[in-house]
Amino acid sequence: MIVLALAMVSDGHASESSSSYMPSEELIESCRAFRAYRAGQDVLYGKQAPQMVFKAAMCWAYIQGVEDDSALRNRSCVPFPTEVDVLIRIFNDYMEANPGARKYGAASNVEAALQQAYCPK
Repeated sequence: MIVLALAMVSDGHASESSSSYMPSEELIESCRAFRAYRAGQDVLYGKQAPQMVFKAAMCWAYIQGVEDDSALRNRSCVPFPTEVDVLIRIFNDYMEANPGARKYGAASNVEAALQQAYCPK
């Protein structure tokens, strides 16, 4: 299904008409879990720790998948190698700075965030 979402990404800019398998709000929630996991907070989740780890993995895999798709289409400006943790931070920062973009699909927002961070204007 991630492949389907990646195929629907427009020209790298979030647009209301772009379709996406994952809404941005869902990816934001997954990336919050990723940050908590990296900070060692998974022990605080008790019985819900496996769900948190799953969400953290979803964030990592989704953002890596969008970047891989961009690279395969020769549209990536992200230097190789770049840790996925860095890409996740860039996505989080982009979403905090652009709260109106939450209405757009996750894939288009990841691509827009990475283009803003790495591609020359």
